[in-house]
Amino acid sequence: MLWKTFMVATTVCLFELTQSADKCSSFQIETTVEPIKSMPRSKRVSGKKFVLVTLNRTSWFQAESICRYNKMQLAVINSPIEQRIVAQLKNQSDYSNSGFWISGNDLACRKNWYWSSNGHPIKYFNWQSGEPNNAKKNERCIKINPKTSKWNDDPCEYRNHYVCEEYLK
Repeated sequence: MLWKTFMVATTVCLFELTQSADKCSSFQIETTVEPIKSMPRSKRVSGKKFVLVTLNRTSWFQAESICRYNKMQLAVINSPIEQRIVAQLKNQSDYSNSGFWISGNDLACRKNWYWSSNGHPIKYFNWQSGEPNNAKKNERCIKINPKTSKWNDDPCEYRNHYVCEEYLK
């Protein structure tokens, strides 16, 4: 609760891998609550719904914080069925040509991919051909490719839309 209180009282300015804290953008995280309620949601799968968040483009770190602030988490895609549902949600939106962050990253140990949302190693992958390639030498976070809906490693500080997931009771 202390973290949530801190975030409401201040703007979020996260340290990003290639930027100093004074250069990162700040925004009022509490302003995301109402708009996210109206974002497109998938049908229920594996006890959760995916939420396509298109209200802003953010770094992977900011996307992670916004999902958590809204009692969700960045999406974990564990199967071809979940991948297909997220791809359909993206492709049926007005943002089908945009990249979307999901929870996967290798921030803890390069080339060892984990879901930040639950700490589990990634077992199901849907990499674009030739990925992950770390082409820019700092590609540590997973983005859904705009054209193919397959995965691409991308610099975490790049700005993309994102997919959150909400667990249902």
